[in-house]
Amino acid sequence: MPLFGRKSHASAKIEELSLEHFSYRKTAIHGFPSNPSALAFDPVKRFLFIGTKHGDLRVYGRPGVEFMAVIPSVSAVEMILPIHALHQAIVVTHDNTIALWEYSTEEGQPTLFEVNSLKLDPEGGKTITACCLSQVSGHCYVGTEGGNIFVLDIKHFKMSSDVIFWKNAATILQSGTKTKTNPGLVKCLELCPTNSNQLLIGFEKGVLALWDLEQNLPVLNFPASIHDCQQVQPVESVSWQNEGRKFLSAHSDSSIYFWTSNSSSPEEGPTRHYGENSLPVTKIKWLNTDSNPLLVFSGGLPRDQEEEHHTVTVLQGADQIALDFTSPVVDFVTITDDTTMRGLAVFVLCEQELMTFDLDAPKCPQIRKPYLYSPHTSPLTCLKLYENCSRELMEALHEPTLTSPPPHEHYSSALWPAMGGFIHSTEPTTHDILVTGHENGTVKFWDVTTTAMHLIYELKTANLFVGQEPDTLIEDTFSDFKWPPYRKVSSYDPFEDDPQLAIRFVEFCPFSRTLCIGGNGGQVITFSFNSMPTDIRVECVFAKIFTGRATSRDRTLQHGQSPLECKRDLVALPAGFQANMCLQCLPVGPITALAFEPSWGLMAAGNSKGFTVANFLTKKIVLVHPTVLADGIEVRSVSRVQSLRRSIRRSFRRRNTLQ
Repeated sequence: MPLFGRKSHASAKIEELSLEHFSYRKTAIHGFPSNPSALAFDPVKRFLFIGTKHGDLRVYGRPGVEFMAVIPSVSAVEMILPIHALHQAIVVTHDNTIALWEYSTEEGQPTLFEVNSLKLDPEGGKTITACCLSQVSGHCYVGTEGGNIFVLDIKHFKMSSDVIFWKNAATILQSGTKTKTNPGLVKCLELCPTNSNQLLIGFEKGVLALWDLEQNLPVLNFPASIHDCQQVQPVESVSWQNEGRKFLSAHSDSSIYFWTSNSSSPEEGPTRHYGENSLPVTKIKWLNTDSNPLLVFSGGLPRDQEEEHHTVTVLQGADQIALDFTSPVVDFVTITDDTTMRGLAVFVLCEQELMTFDLDAPKCPQIRKPYLYSPHTSPLTCLKLYENCSRELMEALHEPTLTSPPPHEHYSSALWPAMGGFIHSTEPTTHDILVTGHENGTVKFWDVTTTAMHLIYELKTANLFVGQEPDTLIEDTFSDFKWPPYRKVSSYDPFEDDPQLAIRFVEFCPFSRTLCIGGNGGQVITFSFNSMPTDIRVECVFAKIFTGRATSRDRTLQHGQSPLECKRDLVALPAGFQANMCLQCLPVGPITALAFEPSWGLMAAGNSKGFTVANFLTKKIVLVHPTVLADGIEVRSVSRVQSLRRSIRRSFRRRNTLQ
């Protein structure tokens, strides 16, 4: 018989939760793709292509036009070659497969599917190392590790019998020798912009070959002699000048050579823009006319700065800018004007973000992007979704961003280049807002009504505290006093000096437009929305939840840390959310729970030692309730049965002690 009238549940089994108890379905993917590996742009259809190491293939057009698919083999995407006349692209993956993909709309739904594929046997030096697509002939030239170049007929999607053998292309290495010298793998391929029958081939060992596709014969080798070949470092990239008479080559020692198509001797070079001991120039593009050349290249930095900087350099005449990113550069793609062939813009794909810059404006300002934002520019610490928000709220949140952009960021008036496709849906009457908190103390509002996740507002809480002044960036100082002329352009910043700024909880009321956040340092801040900028003094209220001595075993508390100190002077706050009260919970430690009721003017916050209730309208503490005693023992509410059992046990122990 069970004691104290309780029923026995010894035979009852608690069923553990598993995936079978839930039915989750992926409905949308927002933000920047993880682990990007390839980038391409179709200048005719105006679509942007991104491939990832996980086998994801994505195609982006105007906001709301988006195609997604996964490579069947889930192999990393290494190259993407759009076919301009069709909604198709050649995709090369890490498993040595060449596939033809097509994107279209069926029954109002975007579809991206594989049309055909061909896998090359990597044995015998057939591992794919470079590709070049002829938009005129419909052929794809495939360079391999063995040095040979195969021709893929895209229409029938099979290899042609025409093969460019390395021993025929690199004739300079074969002259005067009895044995054939392999020039190495094919590093780069590029067709002449004015003559699609001339293919420029760059071999690993530094040999360049100009091949006539119509005659199937070599035209010229660069350099002119074997001795000169031994002086030239391995080739990394080549690029034709748009008039088709000249080209340049970039090498592993950061050197750049300028060549004419009718001479085996370099017209200029070697040129090293960042000194002798520098990293390889991994990719280079030659834009604009010969009289006013514009060079864009990645890499080439001094070796001692390899870990600190990841750059794409824009060089035109005496003007040189090193666009400095905080994550490694994966690839970049340039866009030119169809008639003047003038450089217009450049897409730069990094491991953690995509950025676009205006090449036709002084100092290459950034072009605003309507999507492909990186929510993790600072690591995410919390998020919350609010559905069916009014259009008036969206317009109110968006207005401060348009009228007062950050002073250190310079944006171009140029439009976003990827505007392919059409939108048939109507403007939604309500919107979905995602609010995210970040490690650096920022709170961001995102419009996630469609797949084009768009940043509409950003709030920085660090500006309210002493010693957390925002970094100011004056671009001119970089070009005048420093070399290389770095210009910080990334929004991605994974490092934060003060962990107390991290946002742990976010509560937002779309109706009253009030916001409450709880931080890692015990700070709880309330904000009200104001469409006008103002100067205010943020009042800080302290809530001593626990007055005893904290034990070293409590890892949630930040021992020896002082709380964040609010600025005592007036703080100039821009239009948007403006702080009206900061509640600091003591001792310093992360906020573990947060409740917010704006209609009552109340908020409640808890940490590992208790909780407090405050009125943010009157800025007064309403209640402080510790959940631990002064000696650190946790206070627990126990039932009558537990109290009776504990009393009986203590009685028996006391009797045994007396005996």
